[in-house]
Amino acid sequence: MLRSLLILVLLAGQTFACLWDRDTLAEEAKGRLDLVRIITGWFDRYPPDYYQMRLVRVTRELRSAPNDLSLYDDAAVACDRLGRPDEAIEWMAKKKAVLDSLPGKDTKDHRYRYLSNLGTFHLHRWITQPEARRQADLSDLKESEKLVAKAIEENPDAHFGREIYQLMAIRWLLWDGANPTQTTADSPFEFDQIHWVETQRKEPGKEHIAGISGLIQLGLAWESSDAFRSLAAILDSGEMSSLAELAYLRESELIAAGKGSLHPIARVRELIHPNHSRFLLNRKPVGVYFPIARAAADRRNAAWVAYQEERFAKGMHPDTHPDFWKSWIEPAFPEPPGPTLVKRLSGFLESNLIFVIPAVLVAASVLTLWVFNHARRLLSA
Repeated sequence: MLRSLLILVLLAGQTFACLWDRDTLAEEAKGRLDLVRIITGWFDRYPPDYYQMRLVRVTRELRSAPNDLSLYDDAAVACDRLGRPDEAIEWMAKKKAVLDSLPGKDTKDHRYRYLSNLGTFHLHRWITQPEARRQADLSDLKESEKLVAKAIEENPDAHFGREIYQLMAIRWLLWDGANPTQTTADSPFEFDQIHWVETQRKEPGKEHIAGISGLIQLGLAWESSDAFRSLAAILDSGEMSSLAELAYLRESELIAAGKGSLHPIARVRELIHPNHSRFLLNRKPVGVYFPIARAAADRRNAAWVAYQEERFAKGMHPDTHPDFWKSWIEPAFPEPPGPTLVKRLSGFLESNLIFVIPAVLVAASVLTLWVFNHARRLLSA
């Protein structure tokens, strides 16, 4: 259990954090996809042209509507998604200037978004640095922690609470590996979740799973081995062993592709490695299913991107063309393997216990009577 709780804080990823733009609410309104789809990559991701077209358009719109604060978020997030965090940070500076010029208006939500987005951009800028520089200079990471903590103070429930887990991830990246209850800044949230779980006498639960899976689905932790390690540990601690094994397989896939932990301290990185589910007795069905589901998800994503690119070439975009998706046909998702015969029988017995017990007693009585009669005939012969 200690391993599960330790790994619970390992949420750092290539780009795992929460962002605010016009897509955020639309994506969250769809509802959280089931975990099997999240782990295997069956969810919407957008190509660079999607964000480049948006950036060109909102930049143009800002010339006539410089006080439209949402447009600054759209432009900044587009730059960040395009791998240009410096420009994203510059867009937030422009938004801050407009915010400061509107003291009489209700701008609390936009001040929260400013802090949240800016903190995320500093994190992404740190992540995209070469490894040696990333390990030597933690200034962007520390600035990210400060900004995200302030954003949570402004709006603790934003992103359905996922930013709490983002903050834990940042603080884990700042952990020196020595003192597990060390804190790096004043905050209403403990950085170390081992300490948090122990003091609150709580076990990892639905909110932990939702927090990390939300970062994967909506926060772009899809390519973070740390995030999948966390998810696998939480699922295994809740004895959701098949799902834990799927997360382990995705983590292993990322590590094989050279996407290991981002922690800047080598001795911490050396302590973490993939772990099979401790509770799954038969791994074969999950092991067979995973590559099938991953290949299907990759085909679906390729078709999804091709569909968009074809329409981008015609000047169409989802922001400006309501019928953009009308011709998209969602492929069938490969269903996970069903329960084994033993599990099916176990489930039947549990659900029909009131009938099973009397039947077993009757059968035992009949068998006993038959044995008794048969033995008596043999003795009398």
